[in-house]
Amino acid sequence: MVREENYPYLVGKYIKCVSEISTYKSKGKLDLEHRDWLTPSEILLLRDTITEAKQNKSYIPPRNGEVRGYLDYITSETANGVSEESSYIPFSRIDNSNADSIASKITRMIGKNLNDKSLQP
Repeated sequence: MVREENYPYLVGKYIKCVSEISTYKSKGKLDLEHRDWLTPSEILLLRDTITEAKQNKSYIPPRNGEVRGYLDYITSETANGVSEESSYIPFSRIDNSNADSIASKITRMIGKNLNDKSLQP
């Protein structure tokens, strides 16, 4: 078997996330206590599992306060909305109830960032 350190960086990270999710599904506990950093692709993989584990009170958050705080923010209910004032759109599911709102936000963001200077080669 190929060892994890022989995989490309993101593949190794993906394998680690899948292992954490699998452990959660089989043992009922999501333990991220020793995680000091998560890549955006890891967060996408783990987000729904973190939310579920938090609801089941079976989540051990990272010890690192910044990582813990960010994961708490992106898995909170308020992060799922699209704020008019924000300059980004948080990770969120797109469905029939919010697709128009998200599309409008993206359109406004593009409009604000396009100007005569940005259109010149």
